[in-house]
This record gives sequence, C-alpha cells and structure tokens, in this order.
Amino acid sequence: MNPHLRDVAIPNDWDRRGLPGWSYHSAALLELEKEYVFRNHWQIAGHVCDIPNAGDYLTMDVIGERALIVRGKDGVVRGFNNMCRHRGSRVVADSQGNCRNALV
Repeated sequence: MNPHLRDVAIPNDWDRRGLPGWSYHSAALLELEKEYVFRNHWQIAGHVCDIPNAGDYLTMDVIGERALIVRGKDGVVRGFNNMCRHRGSRVVADSQGNCRNALV
C-alpha cells in the first residue's frame, strides 16, 4: 500500500463541481499539496522535442526545488539539481537554451 494515501471520506453533501473557495488561499492545504503531490510524484518539465540538440537544456523551479534537464553529447536526456554545490547558486539562470559544452 502506498504510505502517502490516506483514508479520507468525501462528505455526501460536498459540491463536486469544483474546489471550495477556502482551498485557494489555505496555507495548510498548500503544504499538503507540496508534500503529497509535488514532492512525491513526477512533474513534467517539458517535452523531449524542446531540447532536440546536444547541450540544449530546460530549467524548472517547483516549490523551492530547482531542476536542470540537459541533452548530453550522447543524445541522452538527464536531469540534475540546478544548484552549484560550491556556491549554492543556480548553475543555469535562463529557462531554456544551449550550454555549448559549458556544463561538465
């Protein structure tokens, strides 16, 4: 069983046409979404056709996590933390581009 699933019963009188208004500004619900949706499930950064050539990259920031997706010289798409281990800053600042062999 998935440990992230909870036994939550939906009230019979719940209006299922959309989320209740409080859910759009609830800090508690946002923290639950961060933990159970964003941190525990795959997130789409882009499509492989967005980085067709070696050295092409995409970046993505989601809930404080920084991702860098790069197509290598071998044609393989790989993902990394977009953070310099030495300085703690972003490795790549732009959202998309080509690094032209600058990343090692």
